Amino acid sequence: MEGGEQKDAEVIWPCDNRPALMLNHISRLGRIARQAEILQVPPIFDSCTKEISKTTERKARDLYVEAAFRRDRLKAPEREKVRKILETVSELNPFVGEPFLIKAQLLLSDGMWDLASKACHLGLARLSEWGTAWDKRMSWAAWMAWGRALRYQAQHQKWSRDGMTMVSLGTVPLQRQIFEEEEVERLKRRHKMWGAVWSSAFQSNHPVILPGTFRK
Repeated sequence: MEGGEQKDAEVIWPCDNRPALMLNHISRLGRIARQAEILQVPPIFDSCTKEISKTTERKARDLYVEAAFRRDRLKAPEREKVRKILETVSELNPFVGEPFLIKAQLLLSDGMWDLASKACHLGLARLSEWGTAWDKRMSWAAWMAWGRALRYQAQHQKWSRDGMTMVSLGTVPLQRQIFEEEEVERLKRRHKMWGAVWSSAFQSNHPVILPGTFRK
């Protein structure tokens, strides 16, 4: 939709599925809600304290489509060009998360781990505020999962260089690894208080019963 224009009915759905132009309207409604002293306003648009103009919203959206809807392989010079376009998008419209996440992917490709991690943080924060996707080529849950996979890669300073490992990012192997790491930490916390008992168990021939274990 282009702000509810009737001509949209003539477009074959879903066309290129670019983000709709509705943020100006939503941001104005948010300011009205805040001025009406409604007890709880949504966290979007910095807790409904900011507005985005129609002109700015359209310019940011069109630049985003230029940068993010391309299908060609990006070499290093092109990645930098696209990254700068996405930075402009986020300067014009800092209220949505998807541009940050696509920029994070480009930063990861160039080994810029800290900047990629920061972009992931901002992207996930904005997506969490909305609870729905702005770029509806993927669902909100898919964007969140992708952002978390990107953040994991940034934190561990690694990135895929081939198609086979790229398609498995964030899927079962990665989720299992994350689960195993979290499970180890959980078990460490669970048994921290039993440190002295563990020590005596290994130094004694007497039966010792521990949570979930049996040792003679």
